[in-house]
Amino acid sequence: MRVRVTFYNAFDYMDFMAGKIPLREVRSVEVEAEVELGASYSALPRDLVENIGLTAVQEVRREVDGRRETIQLTAAAVKLEDRTALCPLIIRERESTPVVGAIVLDNMGYRVDPNTGKITKGPPLL
Repeated sequence: MRVRVTFYNAFDYMDFMAGKIPLREVRSVEVEAEVELGASYSALPRDLVENIGLTAVQEVRREVDGRRETIQLTAAAVKLEDRTALCPLIIRERESTPVVGAIVLDNMGYRVDPNTGKITKGPPLL
């Protein structure tokens, strides 16, 4: 399933929440993203991450299908419909498909209805 979602620079967004800058000054990108319940973290391609002024804050080694790789993580604020949550964000290869993962959906209280495949609102799962 695809959804329209806005990814904000998390550090700018915190300044907005503290009343230091207006929302229009928060660097952001609105994209169509794939909802991937098998993914814990959300992900954006490197070019979009760079466009909103984020850089990697952590590198993690993992093994996928028998091969080792290093992934880079940063943080973003993610807005879906009328809800926003901070979340870890995987930096993916350029021009890859943006992904909304389970952690951000849970933090916002969204669930995927197994009968319809659509997201529904509920209380946040904290």
